[in-house]
Amino acid sequence: MDLQQAQREPPRNFRKVNWEKFEESLCHALEATFSGTFMDIPVTPTALDNYILKLTDYLQQAIQQHVPHSRPSNFTKNTSLHQHFLDRRNHTRNTYNKAVRKAKLSHWKDWLENINERDIWTACKYAKNPLLYGSRTLIPTLHKKDLSGLPIATFDTAPSKATALAELFSPHAQMLSLLHSKTTFLTRHLYTFRCPGSIKLYTE
Repeated sequence: MDLQQAQREPPRNFRKVNWEKFEESLCHALEATFSGTFMDIPVTPTALDNYILKLTDYLQQAIQQHVPHSRPSNFTKNTSLHQHFLDRRNHTRNTYNKAVRKAKLSHWKDWLENINERDIWTACKYAKNPLLYGSRTLIPTLHKKDLSGLPIATFDTAPSKATALAELFSPHAQMLSLLHSKTTFLTRHLYTFRCPGSIKLYTE
């Protein structure tokens, strides 16, 4: 069901009211209705309700005559528009989630009805050698090969995999020595004022 958004009236700006004219208009309306004598005092609930309704009506008329509307600013936050887009987003998200659940259920039913030996074998293969443990990704078995492509080592445990990856991605000892010598050479040719901090680095 489509609901039409109600148009909100701009608020009144009471800072720009001419209170002398406001008081004059309100007093004129009250004097025309109430004489100010003892007879005007309401003594019954019905008379009190009528008295309040008339007073409220005169106040509203004075406000409409002498209190201008405030001009909306371009930087005012439109909360109604934000809520509108929020509702649209939630509706679209719920529709998408329902469609995904329906597609998964339909696919699962079709797979169960049309299952064959190959599908069972594939599911058994995934169950025996999963690549995921909960939400964590497992590293598959690693194989080290020579230049001709023949396997020379297999790493199937977590420590052996970590060691193999560390040897593969970490620099060798020769590379470390070259980096150390180059760093020492560059450090000795730096100026002292180019080394800020509490640690003093001498070039000699």
